[in-house]
Amino acid sequence: MNSNPKLRPEHFQRQVYIYIRQSSLQQVHHHQESGRRQYALENKALSLGWPRAALVMVDDDQGQSGQSAERPGFQRLLAAVAQGQVGAVLCLELSRLARGSSIWQALIELCVWHETLLIDEEGVYDPNLANDRLLLGLRGLIDENELTTLRRRMQLSREDKARRGELKLQPPTGLVLDPSGRLGLDPDEAVQGAFRLFFEQFRRWGSAAAVVRYFAEYDLRLPTRLGRGPQAGEVSWQPLRYDRALYILHDPLYAGAYVYGRHAHSRSRKPRDKHQRREVRLPQEQWLVLRWDTFPGYLSRVEYEANQEQLRQNRASATTPGVARVGAALLSGRVVCGRCGRPMRVQSAGIDGQYHGYVCYPGKGQADYHLCQRVPGAVVEASVVQKVLAALTPAELELSLRVLDDLEQQQALLRAQWQRHLERARYEADLAQRRYRQVEPANRLVARTLEGEWEERLAAVAEVERAYACAEQAAPLRLDQAERQQVLELARDLPAVWSANTTSPAERKELLRLLIADVTLTRRETEVLVQLRWVTQQVEAWSVPLPRRGARTDDQVLTRLRELAASQSDAAVAMQLNAAGWRTARGHSFTKWHVRDLRRTHGIVKDQQATSPPPGCSMVQQ
Repeated sequence: MNSNPKLRPEHFQRQVYIYIRQSSLQQVHHHQESGRRQYALENKALSLGWPRAALVMVDDDQGQSGQSAERPGFQRLLAAVAQGQVGAVLCLELSRLARGSSIWQALIELCVWHETLLIDEEGVYDPNLANDRLLLGLRGLIDENELTTLRRRMQLSREDKARRGELKLQPPTGLVLDPSGRLGLDPDEAVQGAFRLFFEQFRRWGSAAAVVRYFAEYDLRLPTRLGRGPQAGEVSWQPLRYDRALYILHDPLYAGAYVYGRHAHSRSRKPRDKHQRREVRLPQEQWLVLRWDTFPGYLSRVEYEANQEQLRQNRASATTPGVARVGAALLSGRVVCGRCGRPMRVQSAGIDGQYHGYVCYPGKGQADYHLCQRVPGAVVEASVVQKVLAALTPAELELSLRVLDDLEQQQALLRAQWQRHLERARYEADLAQRRYRQVEPANRLVARTLEGEWEERLAAVAEVERAYACAEQAAPLRLDQAERQQVLELARDLPAVWSANTTSPAERKELLRLLIADVTLTRRETEVLVQLRWVTQQVEAWSVPLPRRGARTDDQVLTRLRELAASQSDAAVAMQLNAAGWRTARGHSFTKWHVRDLRRTHGIVKDQQATSPPPGCSMVQQ
């Protein structure tokens, strides 16, 4: 029996909890001596005087950090202490219990209230004693500071190593580390082909969502190299998701850049699950290390930066060009206000936005909805399209040939990727067949397993062949001479192609964006001034008459109104127009309100001194 005066009989009448923890699974697997020492604390508890029946092992928190209180074993320990069931808590080091001051102080408070001892290899501590409680408080602060210092020291060492370019980066799928630790392209042609096809489609469409739709339409998969588990290092082919497409486009490693410090810890971000880290992406100018052209990549630095600008525009509002959006407005993102120079927004009405116009609200961002100008979209777009088609006439054949060459190139890339998938599936089937034939026929236990794997690989080959055939049927991967001639004949008549039902609004927008830099619109009394700036920076200007809505006021009425408004009030003008037998466009008698609206619509200035009708005149209103 131990003679320590802090150990009293009431302590031995309760249980002793032996707490065992290591901070990571790596320590659990590779630092096994520490685990043995902690489990050996059972002998220490017996030597202090507790019976074996009173010993409780708490090893639920193996591989978990001591900074968090959300540990099942620690929570079970706190619950037992709070219920007065624990006479002492035994651990190898007190820092095993908690690495945070608030968690540590909460445990001490419970131990004080229920007279529970804390024991480690160095001694027995009674939190009810002033000296012991002071010592325990200092140890908690020291342990927390020690962990912070170690973490900061390791972080600074990683940063110094990264600045020298010696820190090994975790390669994303599509890149691998060679034996010397240098990053390079994955030697698997199928993996390389999938990523090359991915970036090629983004060059074509300029949208991550469009690339995802392309992969889904042709039933293509993108590889993922597994980093953990029993299949670590193997390649898994999975459907392309939108979030992964954005991750690949934002990752500069695919452009051959050695980069470190792209993310920062954020306490404000709430992760969706416990495996997601509290990190935010930093702007490029805040990255700690960025070295371009360090190793081979899938695209160049210039193309990577162009992709980032394209993604930024895609995320912006409808007043910026970005990628061609869904909708009937052909000039969305390309229209500039001729009065204030700000981008104009699209204002739509009707089914699928068939009635739309371009509006300018200069102060909309500051909650000021004052309208600068509104321009109808249909008449302006019709005139712009006419100019574009006329400009394309001399180059129709050259343009069609380029489109045809691009189409054949895309089909060739798609066909090559399907052939790589088929080659991989057949190789795996052949490998399974060779393994099956090498086994002894009498060893049926092994032969049955290998035979099942062979059948699975043959089924996979059949599935790839079926998908390949379906892709060819949905969109033929080869164009014969007759189809080439048909495409050329169709492309020679661009107005027919433009007006065809099979041409989508997005395709029409893409054609306009290839040639138009922007269009500046200025609304006047009866027309709209259109200033078209081509991508060659040449400017062409013309006017488009405004459409007249409903009935039209007679020009003679407007002429007489201008003469009378110079010297008479609106009421007097209405009386004289009625006396002369004139009527409104809808056949009504004139009132002062009709006269006022006509003046404002047609910009007729009123004489400020003419505020009342002349003597002896009566105003007729209806």
